[in-house]
Amino acid sequence: MNLTIDPRTEAARPGGVRLNLGQYVKYFPFWPGVFSAALALGAGLVLFRTLHGLWLAVPAAAAFLIYKSHLTAHFSRGCTNPAIVLQSRPLLLAVYSDLSTGSGSYPVIKVLHHPAGGERLAPQTRCATISLYSGSTQSARWEDFTPRLMTAAHSDRRAMIAAMEYIPEEEWSLLERAVADLPKPWKPGLYPILKR
Repeated sequence: MNLTIDPRTEAARPGGVRLNLGQYVKYFPFWPGVFSAALALGAGLVLFRTLHGLWLAVPAAAAFLIYKSHLTAHFSRGCTNPAIVLQSRPLLLAVYSDLSTGSGSYPVIKVLHHPAGGERLAPQTRCATISLYSGSTQSARWEDFTPRLMTAAHSDRRAMIAAMEYIPEEEWSLLERAVADLPKPWKPGLYPILKR
């Protein structure tokens, strides 16, 4: 059970990726660093024979466990989406998704800056991302989605290649055509794909 993801929702193409926290920290070090510092400080205070450290260590440990549970669910249960690198430095991605919550479709491109994690990805490189969606299942469509590169969770290149092959070619083509229509210079945002 996960406290941060609605159990009634299910991805069309679940990521199925097992989280490697060490790999994730290469891409997104801020929150793991905050939790580690709070735990270390709290434990240090306890070692110096003051129970005040528990007031810091216990909530930090609980918050870290919830955070890790959310990340684990993001990469295992989130939806696999195609992405294309728009620029390398800073890394700018265009990710395709359909924000429909049921019937009909609402295809969009999300342009976003993403930490590179030490990777050097050339423009036009295809990538697999795993996304969670925000909004209400009672609405006709999701409000937004949060893609993360699959390689941020695990460094297994074979899994990345398999995920990219699992994405239908039609979605890759739709993404490439939509990227060509994006206004330049590219800016982060959510862009509906207009039907031709």
